[in-house]
Amino acid sequence: ASSSAKPGKYLVPIKLVSSAKSQTFGLPVEVLATTLPPAEKPSGFYLDEAPHVMWAQRPAIARDRQLTCDQHFLSQLGITGNAPAITTPKADKLPAFLADIKRAQETGIVFPALAYAPAKRLFASIDGAAFTATMMAADALAERVASHALVWSLSDEPSNADSTSNSLLILAHTLKKLRPTLRFAGHFNAKGDEQYAADLDTILVNPGFGVDAPELTALLGDKEIWLYNMELPRLAAGLFLHSSRAVRYLQWHARMPTADPFDPTDGREDDFQMFLPSLNNCPVQPDINEAMLDMAEGLVDQRWLQWLDKRSEPQAIALRNRWKTIAAEKWAQLSKSPQIALIFRNEVIELARHLKGSP
Repeated sequence: ASSSAKPGKYLVPIKLVSSAKSQTFGLPVEVLATTLPPAEKPSGFYLDEAPHVMWAQRPAIARDRQLTCDQHFLSQLGITGNAPAITTPKADKLPAFLADIKRAQETGIVFPALAYAPAKRLFASIDGAAFTATMMAADALAERVASHALVWSLSDEPSNADSTSNSLLILAHTLKKLRPTLRFAGHFNAKGDEQYAADLDTILVNPGFGVDAPELTALLGDKEIWLYNMELPRLAAGLFLHSSRAVRYLQWHARMPTADPFDPTDGREDDFQMFLPSLNNCPVQPDINEAMLDMAEGLVDQRWLQWLDKRSEPQAIALRNRWKTIAAEKWAQLSKSPQIALIFRNEVIELARHLKGSP
């Protein structure tokens, strides 16, 4: 509801259109006398260029339009913790690199943002000395847009046998000496990955590594912890993230870059494409995977939890304490009952009605 909407019950007209037929009906909506705070811990998806746009060798403007529309659509849902698509910052591509960062900022992505691919792609394309100089220049350029604009991902799941980016971790210490403000990230999905944490500032963990308090305590110190690939976006972005030491959550993948997007048998991760391919790369209403709506609902759950944290009424304190205990359960146990997010929402809304939603 908009900030100007008055509390009350409304009947919102909804029109469904299929082929030549259409039907209009009323959707009952209740606006509560409650204003929720923004989500403190952002969540989002890994973004990339739409492969079918690039395969068709369309001009750069088509790619830029697609990225703008994708990021703007996610922001409208409150999903602002995305890892934006960013051009590999080779010397001749620095203007495009900077334009991508500005686009991310203008479309509502929360900074610092994860630069998932640029450092790894750059490292694979040029020699060590040129890589170091280019990284320095690219990070300095990003700083002009926003302080600590980027967290550069250096490694994916380094203890995996097929990991190819571990050699980049060796340069992290040298890069930090040359530019101490550089921030580096790594993705950990196994206990053995912890050995690579020394020169990383942000560590993304998933259930393979462990996302519960004991595993995260092992990474204490000055490390920032994010969650990634949690399988249940609503539960992860809401109840679990709110109670976790982690400060952000990312889910693979809004655009699937490694497979034919029109062929569900091509590629190993066809079911992780949040934006489904379309002939128009910026449709008014894109076709999406329902997991995108799950994440949006989880962020609203998180906002309700924050609202509850600020209430001092006995009923609110009792409800907060009960859900705090539930949310603190281990992820393996909590994820067996994804419906508890809906139970929480119903209970907290009922409390808001009872309290008449006063701030």
